[in-house]
Amino acid sequence: MTTPVVPFDMIPQKQLAPTCTAIAEAGGTTEHAAWIRQPGNAATLVAFMNSQMGGASLLRVELYENERGTSNYGPPKDWAPKPYEVQHSSLRETWSKLTPPPSIEALLAPYVGAGEAKGYRESSAPSIVLPDGEEGFFFGAKLSAIARIIKGNEGMPDYNRVHKHLLAMLRERNTNFKDWTEDRLDERFEKPLEDWWKRRIAYEATIPGDFVAYAGQTGVQYRNWSVRASRAHMEQGRRRIGMTSPDVAQILLFHAERLTKSEHLAMDCAGTERAPAGGGDFRRASCFFFSDEGLNFYAYGLGVQSPLFGSASFCLPGVA
Repeated sequence: MTTPVVPFDMIPQKQLAPTCTAIAEAGGTTEHAAWIRQPGNAATLVAFMNSQMGGASLLRVELYENERGTSNYGPPKDWAPKPYEVQHSSLRETWSKLTPPPSIEALLAPYVGAGEAKGYRESSAPSIVLPDGEEGFFFGAKLSAIARIIKGNEGMPDYNRVHKHLLAMLRERNTNFKDWTEDRLDERFEKPLEDWWKRRIAYEATIPGDFVAYAGQTGVQYRNWSVRASRAHMEQGRRRIGMTSPDVAQILLFHAERLTKSEHLAMDCAGTERAPAGGGDFRRASCFFFSDEGLNFYAYGLGVQSPLFGSASFCLPGVA
């Protein structure tokens, strides 16, 4: 009989004893334990173990099957990403300081022919295929390109600088916008999920220019799932990557109608790690939701389920 795979925090203390003994016999000390607890080091250790296990992911879907529910909440009725021409025009207007975007066909080119892979369906554009489960294509500026043209906060990593800038843009367009983090946006409080971020940067490096198009969905596929259950499912087959806070912010700049009522499905950013109190305690993900007062930005527990929330994600081309 196969031993079930469960996360560390679900293993009874007494069952961890053999693991601790093995580490001690290999020379492990309190210094090693302290190192593991430092921000980011546990992820490095797990990544190494994954590589030694032949690349098998420890984020098995089965880990969080009990954190997958159903929900009647969703986007506005008949909502879809804006037509390609409208998005393309918005790129030029919003990011006029960047190199002008290429043609629509060039933006969508990475997805041309990818339909030979399993799990794709025809989209509205000839020769362009849309991965099953995705709502459509989202055009946007690369975060690295935005970082190049914005001013201020030079001491922050580019990710955090861009995040702060995009939230300021949302605030300009939404007078009742509420940032419940109270502008705690530097690297002590938020960072992108490392593995997905590296894959995304590597992919965008293959795309010329300052703009990129992604097939994506804004939470419907994972409504009433916990963030960690969503992450585990996305990781299967390396099919999807969770959106980051800047991704969702940029989508809301171009598609404000997606989240304008409290009954509209809120979006958690599965591609982020959030530590509300700082100090490296990254146990939440960022999220956007709408209340009677307006658009809100906050943090969401990784193990929390709510029919009001779903994890937003992108699907890379050629991945099925």
